[in-house]
Amino acid sequence: MLGIASVLVVYRFRYSHQRKLFTSRFARSQHIQYYVFSGSAKVAGANYWADIFTNLGLPSWFRVVTGLVQLVGAAILIMGYWVAEAVAWGGIWLGLVMLVACLAHVRVKDSFGKTSPALVFTALITILVVTNAA
Repeated sequence: MLGIASVLVVYRFRYSHQRKLFTSRFARSQHIQYYVFSGSAKVAGANYWADIFTNLGLPSWFRVVTGLVQLVGAAILIMGYWVAEAVAWGGIWLGLVMLVACLAHVRVKDSFGKTSPALVFTALITILVVTNAA
């Protein structure tokens, strides 16, 4: 009986570990997609982002720098597929970016609707960091 119980425990651990690994990789993939597209659009000068940065009272060079910072963060998350510690560091990097975005929206007294994407991505990246911290 002990043998069956230990097999079930090992199977349950493996299953939960695989589920966590899948969930973490899926979340990381979603973040990579968002930050690659968002960072690229900022660097390219998409009207959507240009209008947001103008509304926030930030210069256009800051939009480009923000886009580059997001692209670097996405690259660090991609490195996390080979170096596990990189996920937490990339998440911290992008979390700080999103925290600054939240503060920029609060500074100009933007509505909750305009601030909520930054808040949601701050929360999601925080979850990614916490689940991947060693």
